[in-house]
Amino acid sequence: MKKKSQFLILILVPFCFATYAQNRDRNWVFSDSIGINFNNMSSPQIFSVRPSDEYGENYASISSQSGNLLFYATDCHCGIHLGDYSSLYNSQYNKIANSDSLITHRSETQGIIILPSSLDSSKYFVFYVDNRLYYFDPPDGLYYSIIDVSANSGNGACISKNINIQIDTLTEKLIAVKHANGRDWWLIYHNWNNDAFYILPFINDSIYPVITQHIGLQLSYADGSMGQIVSSNDGSRIAVIFGYTTIINILDFDRCTGTLSNSLSLTTNFPNNYGCSLSSSGRFLYASTMDSLFQFDLSASNVQSSQILIW
Repeated sequence: MKKKSQFLILILVPFCFATYAQNRDRNWVFSDSIGINFNNMSSPQIFSVRPSDEYGENYASISSQSGNLLFYATDCHCGIHLGDYSSLYNSQYNKIANSDSLITHRSETQGIIILPSSLDSSKYFVFYVDNRLYYFDPPDGLYYSIIDVSANSGNGACISKNINIQIDTLTEKLIAVKHANGRDWWLIYHNWNNDAFYILPFINDSIYPVITQHIGLQLSYADGSMGQIVSSNDGSRIAVIFGYTTIINILDFDRCTGTLSNSLSLTTNFPNNYGCSLSSSGRFLYASTMDSLFQFDLSASNVQSSQILIW
């Protein structure tokens, strides 16, 4: 696996959570025992959390509707391979009961996402990708666990754990886009070795059959599995970076039907793309390599020619 925590990628992170609502994204937790609270957007506050067992990049956190940290995912030394698994910690930075050994890997761009139940305010669904690729146990694929934050005297507990949704070779890209009904979700992720996007309907706390759509670029190498996938604020457009290449894929997304369309491929002037983001209006695409930041104007008649080196 690989190590890649770059400054430019960090710049782009704030735009990745636009599909969350009601302050669910106000607290971020990082691998080096640091968190940032964004309740005051003009003056974000740094806070300390429990240091991670193993520094990596595969982290997720979720806050209450009032913007208070509820719990977060971080790496742990609990597998036969270093950093193979994740654990969950509550707002007091104590491990949530039965939440150790979540089947994912520390070196994934976007391997974990947390979504609130639409039926029970105390329950949360944690979805995560395992794409170790080089290991054979457990199998690669998509998994989920269910957390009850009211259990264990309010300290939280994992009440269902490591439930497999799909066995497949998946990339490190996982995002949730709000359904057009304003309540449910679409989870979007990608196959590691072809052009298959997977769209998972998560409706009324039920996981429906995965929709497979073959569109966009054909992946046939490991490096393409890296890099971000993001959505526009309104969820109508998806941007995908195929990491360590020069390639970016832009697609339209229908939040009513869960369908991708109008694939557009772009390239940056330098290799090693990794981070991407869409502006709040959805007009501009930003892409980072290991040392450069680019902008594309998606409203231009020739989007590729609109590329500007910002930094």
